[in-house]
Amino acid sequence: MQMQQIQVKTVFLGDANVGKSSILCRFIDDQFDENIQATSGADFKVKSITYNNKKIDFHLWDTAGQERFRSLTQLYYKDASVACIVYDITNRNSFEVLNYWFKELKQHAKENIIKIIIGNKMDLSQQQQVQLDKAQTMAKTNDAILVLTSAREGTGVQEVFQKIAVQIEQSQSEQIKQKQATKIMKPQEQKKPSCC
Repeated sequence: MQMQQIQVKTVFLGDANVGKSSILCRFIDDQFDENIQATSGADFKVKSITYNNKKIDFHLWDTAGQERFRSLTQLYYKDASVACIVYDITNRNSFEVLNYWFKELKQHAKENIIKIIIGNKMDLSQQQQVQLDKAQTMAKTNDAILVLTSAREGTGVQEVFQKIAVQIEQSQSEQIKQKQATKIMKPQEQKKPSCC
């Protein structure tokens, strides 16, 4: 049986220095670079995983966090299937900015975009400024999934992409059900007597 192949455009959003590039570096190469360069504009990478006999090709867009790049960022998420919005658990401001990103996604992204909130830098939990219940409320309010990570230690990074894979599978099975329901309805619609 041939493995199904799915391409998933995934965009990483969030403030500068929250660890977007570090999370991707950990996911793709299983490495952590203390001196990783800040992203300018956007950076593109590809990584595949296998999930439930499906090959998922993640087309990963790492966007710059600086405010001056925000108008450009819209180009990357308007047709994305997944948005990962990253904050730094030791920086309350980076968490407050999530409200801006959710508003942007509501206005410009696909209606059924999968939203993941990533609370990064769990290795610095003793400096934590964002409490877990606040992050959970933010996720619930915005119909998003919350994952806590440490790009430095590698904690939670694979989990982010496993959760995306689960969501993609669920969304695909819903689409199949809708198509089947439409097929069932169509013959009934055709039986309507024509007037005149």
